[in-house]
Order: sequence, then C-alpha cells, then structure tokens
Amino acid sequence: MEKKRIVYWRVSLDKQEAESQRNALIERVAQYKGEVVWLGDKATGTNADREDYQKMLNQIRAGWVQDVTVYKLDRAGRSMMDNLILAEVCKKTKTDIISHADGFNLFSPSGELMFNLLSSFAAYERKCTSDRTKEGMKLAKLKDKIIGGSAPGSVRRKILAVVPELKLLRANGYTPHRIAKVLKINRKSVLRIFAKIDAGEPLLSHAEVMATIPLERRGKAFQEAYKVMQKA
Repeated sequence: MEKKRIVYWRVSLDKQEAESQRNALIERVAQYKGEVVWLGDKATGTNADREDYQKMLNQIRAGWVQDVTVYKLDRAGRSMMDNLILAEVCKKTKTDIISHADGFNLFSPSGELMFNLLSSFAAYERKCTSDRTKEGMKLAKLKDKIIGGSAPGSVRRKILAVVPELKLLRANGYTPHRIAKVLKINRKSVLRIFAKIDAGEPLLSHAEVMATIPLERRGKAFQEAYKVMQKA
C-alpha cells in the first residue's frame, strides 16, 4: 500500500489565521506527488483530544503515513512534550515531519537537533517526576497509606488510552500480535481487552474498580487511612 502524505493545521477561533495557514500550506504541497490528506482542528492548543490530531497519530502509528506537513510545530503539538511524543512516533515509523514556517524537517540536521533537545528536556522532567514520586511514596508509607497494586479486572491507564487505536487497527485487519507491536504494548493485554470488548464487559481503570468495593471489604490499612482522611 502506498503511504499517504498528511497536511495538518490547527487554529483557535481566528478565521483569518486559518485562511493564512491553509494558503501557505496549499502553496507548499502543490508539487507533492501521491495521496495528500488534509486534517485540521479548530481548537485551543491545550485541548489534547483534538479529533483530527488523534486520527493523524493513529494513522502514523499504523505505518500508513509517509510524512506530515504543518505550518509550524506549535500548530501540531500543544506543548514541548506533545511535540516530543509526535516526533518519537514519527521516528519509530520513519514518518517525516515538515514544518513550513520553521524551515526544517524531522530528518534534517536541524530537525535532529530539535528532537535531541526535546528528548533531553523530557528526560530531565521525567527524572524530577521520579524523584518527587519516590519522596511521596516514602511519606505515604510513614502515614500508613496504600501504595501501588492493581485491582483484579482493572485496565491500566496506558492501555485505556489506546483502546480507540486498538479498535481501529483490528477493524483494518491487524492481528493482535501486530497491534501489540505497533502500539508497543503486551500482546496478552491486547487479547484481554478484545475479550472484554467482545463480551460486552466495561473497561474500568484501577480507581473505578476500587470505587465499587465496599469499605468493609477493603484492607485494614485502607480503612484506617480512610478514617483519617474523613477527619481531616
């Protein structure tokens, strides 16, 4: 199957800005060969659930996209972390990102430099988050709070986040093994999710499952922590 070329634009509410972006992109892709698909969202950058943006990510992860053209990088991702996620997905699938106004593509020297800078900042932030988490766990243990563990039958948040992509890939004939490889998740998790979906069972997170368990059936540590919280 010949890979498609995606042109993505995003605006908030400014119609003039939308027209300006589209005109610049039309001129940019006028000489493109092959299938060109236009995707765009009218939404603020803080909205991560943009319909066409998520559609674009799904198609990139599935390996159907040759490259993505945007007016500027900040028109694609809403933050540095968003752009890093997009760049990592494109790196894995060898999908280029072409930024019209910024004047670079992902696999150019400037694109490689930006990717490395984003990765370095993200690694630093993850380190800081990990340190804060460990300190929080130590404090929680001193207060006899429950830490970690997962409720039987619950679905990890990482898996819940890609359920729409799981369904899309299966609808397009992907096997569980290939889906697991594309989305970088465990094959057993894929099979378990499909079994739940086919059986009509709800897909619940750890917190949602735990919320259904009566207080008297919870562990002693939880009950004591709950009483302390109620008094606070």
